[in-house]
Amino acid sequence: MRSLIHHKEGCLFLVQTDHLSGEDIGVAIGILYESGARNVQVIPTITKKNRPAYIFLIDASQAETENLEEAIVRELSVTGWHRLNSDHCYIPAKEMKRTFCVSTPGSSFSFVARAKWDEGAAQWRPEQEDCLSLRLLLKAGLVSLPGVIEIKRKLSAAFSSEEKEPSIEFGSRSA
Repeated sequence: MRSLIHHKEGCLFLVQTDHLSGEDIGVAIGILYESGARNVQVIPTITKKNRPAYIFLIDASQAETENLEEAIVRELSVTGWHRLNSDHCYIPAKEMKRTFCVSTPGSSFSFVARAKWDEGAAQWRPEQEDCLSLRLLLKAGLVSLPGVIEIKRKLSAAFSSEEKEPSIEFGSRSA
């Protein structure tokens, strides 16, 4: 297992705010990603005097620290934060992009999806965004719309297929 683990320099920002609305936070998250964040997590908390607050955990590469610090000051309106240089540990993920033939009663279409290999579960894990896109395409013609979990399960199985363009079948046709 040890030989599978890779390392690269990273940076973790810890920022506390107690003055932003939910709408402000939503906008700020998008701008933090645009400024180079790899991942942004927001944790609700309570501060002194029982004030509601949020803790931002912002994961970034060392190369993006300046851009992110400017965005933190501008978008989160804070005057102080913690920047922790880190050793980002990871196991490289295999990624795949495939075209599938999606069939419903009375129609079929091609759909392209992406997945990553989940070493722990020994299966392909389709990207959530692609599962949601497929669900929207299916919405127009099915009486019983499959849930995202069912779509994920079927896509995962299809990613393991050796066929050139595997088929995935869904439900019954709407009236």
